[in-house]
Amino acid sequence: GQKLGALYKKEKKSNIVALGNDKNKPTMVVFSDPECPYCRNELNAVEDRPKTHNIRLILTPVHDVSALQKSYLIYQQTAKAKDDAAKIAILRKYFDENAVVDQTVSEEAMVQMDQLRRTYLRAGLKGVPFYIDEKELLQ
Repeated sequence: GQKLGALYKKEKKSNIVALGNDKNKPTMVVFSDPECPYCRNELNAVEDRPKTHNIRLILTPVHDVSALQKSYLIYQQTAKAKDDAAKIAILRKYFDENAVVDQTVSEEAMVQMDQLRRTYLRAGLKGVPFYIDEKELLQ
């Protein structure tokens, strides 16, 4: 987990969807894929989890083209979201099993998403969904 922790420490804010920011709550880091059925199930808990944890979501899709496109669009749109409820609505939109990619995603953006996931997989991420307490990750 040390490699994952080192990567996470240096991760750009633009590659993390942050939900909750309460200093008194533990922070959970979640690696996820909008097209993974287990990740979709996990997303059902996303509205409850901020009651007990801050969430830092990193999209590392194991599926290909459309999962990379959706990941990019999630990052773009959540960056502009006003609050956690708006971010959750965006996550729900793209994690939905019937979700379609409704806009063009550049080849460059796809390469960025592919590099992001490959970096974490090389660092030891075994699969998604994967959750770890931020404190544990940063040890």
